[in-house]
Amino acid sequence: MKNLSVICFALVLSLLGACRQDYSQLAGADTAVNQSQVKRVYAQKAKVSEAPIPIEASGLLASSTEANLSFKIGGIIRGIYVKEGQTVYAGQVLAVLDLSEINAQVSKAENSLEKTKRDRQRVENLYKEEAATLEQVQDLETLEEIQAADLTVATFNQRYAQIVAPTQGKILKKMAEVGELTEPGAPIFRLAGTGQRDQIVRVGVSDRDVTRVSLGDTAQISFSAFPGEIFPARISEIAQGADPRTGTFEVELSLNRFFPQLKNGFIARTSIFPGKTQFYIKIPMVALVEGDRKQAQIFISLDQKTVEKHEVPVMSIQGDFFLVQAKALPESWIITSGSAFLKEEDSIEILK
Repeated sequence: MKNLSVICFALVLSLLGACRQDYSQLAGADTAVNQSQVKRVYAQKAKVSEAPIPIEASGLLASSTEANLSFKIGGIIRGIYVKEGQTVYAGQVLAVLDLSEINAQVSKAENSLEKTKRDRQRVENLYKEEAATLEQVQDLETLEEIQAADLTVATFNQRYAQIVAPTQGKILKKMAEVGELTEPGAPIFRLAGTGQRDQIVRVGVSDRDVTRVSLGDTAQISFSAFPGEIFPARISEIAQGADPRTGTFEVELSLNRFFPQLKNGFIARTSIFPGKTQFYIKIPMVALVEGDRKQAQIFISLDQKTVEKHEVPVMSIQGDFFLVQAKALPESWIITSGSAFLKEEDSIEILK
């Protein structure tokens, strides 16, 4: 009997050991399952910045004083004294008409006025002797005033029978030749000013960006014709209304000085640096889950253990990054890699 009791006790101990081993294996299996649910991702801390955010835009180089020059009156062109591409100074005579006809008109107006003055003097003397009427005197006074006005018009036209450069500039185009008959107001030259602030670039910016810029803000301009060169500029004008065709607001950039190597019509790429400070967070494009140019969805982690999807308004896109206002995100970690395999409240491990 004693041997039987020992055998039974040994059997019980072996059964208990077997049970402990089974529970231990089950706990290990649960731990493995939990570990498989944790997703490994890369993340970066949301950092607030206030460095200037450039506004990128494209436009064409032009002149702020670009204009068509013409004769006020018609006639035969007697002389053209400049060529295309030539630089001219303010007040320089560029072309003249044949003055034969206009000089004759001036002479005719002068002679008519002198005759009327003599006639009026004689009639006034006769009126004093009661040999002429007051009506005759008044008629000659009126005629004298009319002919004086005719002489003023003829003299004015004589003075503007030539084209004078209104400012320092360059002749972009010559549209007539000597001996041609021209009409009043027909363009003869296309002149572009070459003053210190005459070279400009006009660009269109969005309604969101136009609120960020002010007169005097700095800009940098580059041209494909001069790779690697940067031309400094400043904002000289800001449109008060949107262009109805494009919906953008026109901003005029004036180059800080005149660059003779630049030609009107060059395509310009501009970076405008607003003077107004903004606080923002820079997010890499790889963190984007879905979105457009206005809204973006990303995954963030507040505790570095779980994730949540967050929608933020996009301020601007800068190459491989997009910017959001600092107040749009809480203090958190932004998932930059592995977000495509995440869903709300997933457990994560942030890799260093």
